[in-house]
Amino acid sequence: LRLSNRLRRCSDNLAQKIGAPSSDTNSPVGQSSRKGNLRSSTSLHQELSDSLSNMRTVEQQLQCT
Repeated sequence: LRLSNRLRRCSDNLAQKIGAPSSDTNSPVGQSSRKGNLRSSTSLHQELSDSLSNMRTVEQQLQCT
């Protein structure tokens, strides 16, 4: 039960991070640098989404046992 609660808190924190706006949009950088940041931001977003999905799967499996 304690592990399930920790997983839930972790997944909630991760969901908030995924939904949080990037601070890169406010920085005064050039257009090409912004495109690079967008690519890495998209990659990070995908990694965070995958991690969140995995954590939810584990949480569901824990609830079934």
